[in-house]
Amino acid sequence: MDVCIIGAYDGIGGAERRVRTLAALLKRLGINVYICTSRKYKTKSKKENVNGVEIYRFYCPRFRYFEPLIFSEMSAVTFHKIKSGKDIKVVDCHYLTNPSKISTKLVATVGAPITFVKHCLKYGRTKDAVAHIVRAHLTAKLAKKADFVVCRSKLAYNEVIGYGVDEEIVDIIKAPVDTEVFKPKCDVSDLINNEYRDVVLCPGRAGKYSKAVWNLKHKINGELMFVSNVPHHYMPKYYNLAKVTVLPTFWDLMPLTAIESLACGTPVVAFNVGGVSEVVKHYETGFLVEFNDWDSMGYYVNLLLEDKKLRKKMGRRGRKLILKNHSLDTFVDKYLNAYETAMSQ
Repeated sequence: MDVCIIGAYDGIGGAERRVRTLAALLKRLGINVYICTSRKYKTKSKKENVNGVEIYRFYCPRFRYFEPLIFSEMSAVTFHKIKSGKDIKVVDCHYLTNPSKISTKLVATVGAPITFVKHCLKYGRTKDAVAHIVRAHLTAKLAKKADFVVCRSKLAYNEVIGYGVDEEIVDIIKAPVDTEVFKPKCDVSDLINNEYRDVVLCPGRAGKYSKAVWNLKHKINGELMFVSNVPHHYMPKYYNLAKVTVLPTFWDLMPLTAIESLACGTPVVAFNVGGVSEVVKHYETGFLVEFNDWDSMGYYVNLLLEDKKLRKKMGRRGRKLILKNHSLDTFVDKYLNAYETAMSQ
């Protein structure tokens, strides 16, 4: 079986890592994988083979409102190059695209069913309301046209069912984490510095949490460490170095940073937005506070810093939760089932 995945591949975000992980796992099972993605970095080649996975990149100008439409046109053109001489059985779409272009230029041409991964919320906090409305509209249209819809959280699942999509072709496939890499008691000797005391980790993309760092650092008794653009294989060290991880995100379907932190046995304090509560269980694997309530976030961070017994107890519960719901095996098995269901439609 050949699978074509359309979506972001290069980058440090959760969506990119999801695509890379899925492609690698499918390849291990002997499935041919082709990636159709945009080329945002000049250093990246238009065509590349990474551990047997063929990657095809195209240039996509970044215009906020029209990017999904431009991506649709360019991905369709690129897909025509990919499909030549290949037996593609499933098109797995991880990016918002124009549903009409997907259906006419991809499905009609190839005859392959489409699975669609819902990455955004219909209602979420964002500074760009217009762009969010456009994305939500395209998400609803594409979910209705897909042969199978993959949801990253229960919250996304409920929205898709609300669109009128049949429950038989919808499933929740949560973000995966390699629990053999992200685990407690990693060696952090190369990170330890005499200045580090009671580290509170704030992982995120550069600039995204800059205000959060400023608001929070004066409310906690520990050393707030902001980590961005760090090589992914170093992150287990940072999670193990920290006593607490904070996640001041304004919305997220299923935060990978929280999943990775809990896999390492480090409890999380986060804003109760989006699907965060599905992984950060209040008083079990961490604490949830209302959006923008910095005082409460500071209070719970200090509570965990001071109470080692509570911190360790939450860390063990978090690790157990991740092993149960976010393993690589569960992730790839559910995707294979999604592909089989899509092909049977």
